[in-house]
Amino acid sequence: MIPSPRIGTDLFGSTRFAWLWLMARAWIGWLWLADGRDKLSDGRWIDGSALHDAWMATLANGDTRQPSRWVVEQMLAQGWHGWLGPAVAIGQTLVGIAILLGLLTGLAALFGLGLAATPWLAGASGVDPLIALIAVVLVLGWRCAGWIGLDHWVLPLICRWPAQPGQTGGRSQRQ
Repeated sequence: MIPSPRIGTDLFGSTRFAWLWLMARAWIGWLWLADGRDKLSDGRWIDGSALHDAWMATLANGDTRQPSRWVVEQMLAQGWHGWLGPAVAIGQTLVGIAILLGLLTGLAALFGLGLAATPWLAGASGVDPLIALIAVVLVLGWRCAGWIGLDHWVLPLICRWPAQPGQTGGRSQRQ
């Protein structure tokens, strides 16, 4: 059996580095909250026209052989911008709030990463690599990333949730 590196077990399995997780959460959470808040206050995101215009620009400037071009054309033809624009605005805001509060941090970072990657998958500008890296690290460090936050209380409650009637759920009796 190969032992885990000490830095990995300390960083991802110990609350000793909770202050480091808090700094990463504060930065990325504020970025997503500010971006989502800006989109919520912009009526063009709420009615989907901002997303429609971005997709049209992608089609106008994109390579005609690009596989994602077909995806963007289909989303435009189906009118997805009408519901996806507000969903992105609301989603980014909620992800930012959850990460700042340390509430289900790993899950929130995963959703945030998905929201950040969506334009890239459609052929638009790419994801900021630093934001993507921090989001991936927050997902990996889900157990400790929200320790200075609501996860300190919420995760133990979820772990005690019975999987089926009569079972004790996620915690072992030996802990």
